[in-house]
Amino acid sequence: MKSRIKLILALTALTASPQFSALYADSTGKTLEITVTIRDGSNDNPMMVLWLENDNGEFVKTLHMFSKRKTHYDKLKSWASKSKATEKLTDIDAVSGATVGWNQSSTVSIPAQIGAIDLLNGKYVLRIESRTHFGENFRSLTVPLSEGYTGSALEDIGTLKSVDIKVKDKTN
Repeated sequence: MKSRIKLILALTALTASPQFSALYADSTGKTLEITVTIRDGSNDNPMMVLWLENDNGEFVKTLHMFSKRKTHYDKLKSWASKSKATEKLTDIDAVSGATVGWNQSSTVSIPAQIGAIDLLNGKYVLRIESRTHFGENFRSLTVPLSEGYTGSALEDIGTLKSVDIKVKDKTN
């Protein structure tokens, strides 16, 4: 019990330090609220993945997966080719469960600060890829998360009817 209290006090002191605040000040308490809407369609619902790249186009992290069958993840070709060097399919913990149905929407909330990664410091790009069962892919949706980014709305992107991204402060 005493060691737990000491740990809590140490973490409290660390987070109150100016160095910690400077390192994590920009995006602490913010989230990216991403709403994807799938267009009308039929057959199997499309799979979709959201991932992060740095400003050099290098894969950083899978943020969210809209598919519950890991056996089909390799069909998301752009993401699979970029992520395979750093992430194993068994390591992905960003799975939401079922895919988003045709003519339906789903919203995910992603912290703007993930460990030491500040999504809003102007050094990252959000990538989105979707694929239907019969092979229709959309690989080139990139959203630069520039410094001061507040959100964007995109429409008519392959199987995606729209993508709406808002930066929210957790206090609101």
